[in-house]
Amino acid sequence: IVGIGVWFARHRGEQSSAQDYFLASKRTHWFVVGCSFFASNIGSDSIIGLSGAGAGFGLAASIFDWGSAWFFVLLGWIFIPFYHKTR
Repeated sequence: IVGIGVWFARHRGEQSSAQDYFLASKRTHWFVVGCSFFASNIGSDSIIGLSGAGAGFGLAASIFDWGSAWFFVLLGWIFIPFYHKTR
C-alpha cells in the first residue's frame, strides 16, 4: 500500500496547487461531486448500524435518514452561493 502511495505521489499529473488537488481545478462535473458527497456520507455505521436500528425500532429508525436528506438540501442552498462566488 505504501508503494502505491509513493507511485501516485510521484506521478500526480497536473496537480500543482492545493486548489488543483481539493477542487479538481473546478472542472469536475456535478454528478461526480454528488457521488463523492454520497460516498463520503455512507459508511459501515449506515449499512450495519441503521439496519440493526431498523430491526430493533422499526420505521422510526428511518426518520433519521429522511431528516438528514433534507438537512443536506438545506446545506446545499447555503453553500452553493459561496461556491459560485469562488468561480
